[in-house]
Amino acid sequence: MILGSVECIYVPLFKEIKEIINTENKYFEYWILKEIKVLLKLIGEYNDSLLKVVSIEYEPNKFAKFTMEYGVADLSIFSEYRREEGLYWTEKELRKLFYQLYSQMKTLRQRRIFHRDIKPHNIIVFCGDKIVKITDYSHAEILNGTSDVAEVTACGTRAFWTPQMEKAYDSST
Repeated sequence: MILGSVECIYVPLFKEIKEIINTENKYFEYWILKEIKVLLKLIGEYNDSLLKVVSIEYEPNKFAKFTMEYGVADLSIFSEYRREEGLYWTEKELRKLFYQLYSQMKTLRQRRIFHRDIKPHNIIVFCGDKIVKITDYSHAEILNGTSDVAEVTACGTRAFWTPQMEKAYDSST
């Protein structure tokens, strides 16, 4: 990939990035199985924009290990680092970043997967700052049947909720 006069050759590095050990959490199985179901649907997906998952190890009620692409940092940490260095996102860089995220969201939507927790901490930066990928599918839902709309539920990080999620939460309390 060539951007201006800087060449960026992206070679995926894989690392066991997520190990979750059950600490007597009664919801452990529910959340882990949800994430595994989504990741299994993405394994082998031929789409360079999606995070690559190489393996999943799982022992019921004990642990889950995910081996997937390993990036530089999440977008929140990377943006803070840039700010500290006096580097600010240009419109061109942001356009490229948002296009990559749009492409990934479009692919997920085509697979009927709704992430439901998009935020800077769940976006991994690769290859300097040239590639970004969505991660953490623990709140994701896979739509079944012919419905085109995921049920509006209050999940994910509240600071990043949509107005619809806020309204659903407020009316249920």
